Amino acid sequence: MLLSTGNTVQVGSLPDELISEAARYEIPVIEHTEESVDLNLKATAHKSERELIVSTLEKVRFNKSKAAKLLNIDRKTLYNKMKQFDIPLQ
Repeated sequence: MLLSTGNTVQVGSLPDELISEAARYEIPVIEHTEESVDLNLKATAHKSERELIVSTLEKVRFNKSKAAKLLNIDRKTLYNKMKQFDIPLQ
């Protein structure tokens, strides 16, 4: 971060030897902005929440009351999240 003038490290701020080492080992150098990191975080949280809901529903054989209780949310909230994440009611 000391090599960058902004809040994010830009590829142009990296020393040449680091970029050449990345190329040597075929490691992609990806430029991220604060916005793209934020979007990735939201997408990851979204995916994790969906996976947790689906696995809980499978565990209780799609009993919505039991699943909501295990997830510590209202049954109505569970239905809303299932609709939001396009999870079939079964």
